[in-house]
Amino acid sequence: MPAPRMNAVCCSGVAPKVEITSEGRGGSIFHVEDGQHTRFDWEFAMPPAIALVFGPGPAAFESAERRAQVYDTVARELVRQKSPGGSFSVDLANSRIDILR
Repeated sequence: MPAPRMNAVCCSGVAPKVEITSEGRGGSIFHVEDGQHTRFDWEFAMPPAIALVFGPGPAAFESAERRAQVYDTVARELVRQKSPGGSFSVDLANSRIDILR
């Protein structure tokens, strides 16, 4: 099953939302879908990454596939909102997303 795109409709028929907050040199990210909020934390990074995002481990998700989907959705939306033209790398083994220029 392919990972959802940001305008993809999920489970309840409503597209997931990604909300980003800033506080100092980092902040929080919330993946909001079907009334559930999944929290990620982010901080600025040294090049080539511009931000590091730390998310929940496998126990927070009903399946490995679902976890990969949520991480991919968060990464794509972060690039769209904060780093147009940038890219990302998802490392599920370490529960991390790197946002790259």
